[in-house]
Amino acid sequence: MSWWQIDTLIMFSYGFVHSCLTTRPAMKLYEVFFPEWSWNIGMCVFSAVTLALGIIYWQPSGHYIYVLIPGSPLFHFAALSMVALLGLTIYCFRYTSTFWQWLGAHQLIAKLRGQKPPTPYRMNVQGIKRYIRFPHHTFLMLFFWAHPIMTYDTLLFSVGATIYMYLGTWHMDKRLESIFGNEWRSYKKVTGLMLPS
Repeated sequence: MSWWQIDTLIMFSYGFVHSCLTTRPAMKLYEVFFPEWSWNIGMCVFSAVTLALGIIYWQPSGHYIYVLIPGSPLFHFAALSMVALLGLTIYCFRYTSTFWQWLGAHQLIAKLRGQKPPTPYRMNVQGIKRYIRFPHHTFLMLFFWAHPIMTYDTLLFSVGATIYMYLGTWHMDKRLESIFGNEWRSYKKVTGLMLPS
């Protein structure tokens, strides 16, 4: 197999399995073996392990599209953009749940304290969420394109990650519509999915 076939298989496998595991039937199956409150932790651990395997088996193309010279203004701009976009991704979690809740840490702490776990989703239309329903997904998607070195395989990854992020965001939008109903449908009319409308 060539590098692009292996890398495409890695991306497709990760995206397919990750997407399947976030469906209601998969979550119900998880709850047969593990407590409901631990789902975020389990999903994050699974994602980290499969991501690590993907990184280990990823095949470089060996062909460069561009390389920003370390120390140049463009290199620093790209590197700072990556840091800023990742920071904005984490910051924007405050409008949906919290980053720590997404990781499952809040659920674990609540369980250890004997408290009720926090609700998984909340309707919050403050800040940037007045314009974009999933700003954390937008910033993460842009993060994939800000790399100071672009090879054929990183281009393939950026394209694949963009497609996956869009499809995942669309899926999450449908899920939140089923949770919040008319309130979410009204919200959709005045906001964009990943870009301001």
